Amino acid sequence: MSIRGLWGIYISGETKFIEIEKKAEPEYTGKIIIEAIKLMKRIYEEEYVQHLEKIFCQIEYSQQITDNSDIFIIINEYIKRGIKKISVREPIHNIYDDTYYEWVYVINLDDETFEIYRGLNNKEDLQGRYFLEEPRDAYYAPSLFRRIHLKEMKI
Repeated sequence: MSIRGLWGIYISGETKFIEIEKKAEPEYTGKIIIEAIKLMKRIYEEEYVQHLEKIFCQIEYSQQITDNSDIFIIINEYIKRGIKKISVREPIHNIYDDTYYEWVYVINLDDETFEIYRGLNNKEDLQGRYFLEEPRDAYYAPSLFRRIHLKEMKI
């Protein structure tokens, strides 16, 4: 069974999530997202955050999309073609569907951090951005697992 997850970009109280359709574990997807951020830093240097903000603004949900691209493909298309619109399928479940997502990755542009959340929690976690005061069924929403400052990522 594949591990389910989400990745997204957070700005000013809004997160645009994209479902991870392949392996969502940190050793695979977490590394891909970190490499994508490093690529943005290499190409755009000090302006990489502004370009990530542009990508956030260009993400649009579409019912016609049958599969999503991972972050590396989206960033690569943005760099090569300067795409103006990024069409993705809206996630079937939201982050609060506590028994669905096992890993959630968020590029937080307000704090300039990369946040990793772990799902299927049976304990309340008030540290992360996404939490439930009462669990749904047996689990709470994903809890903050790790936070990495983007400036600390070496290219």
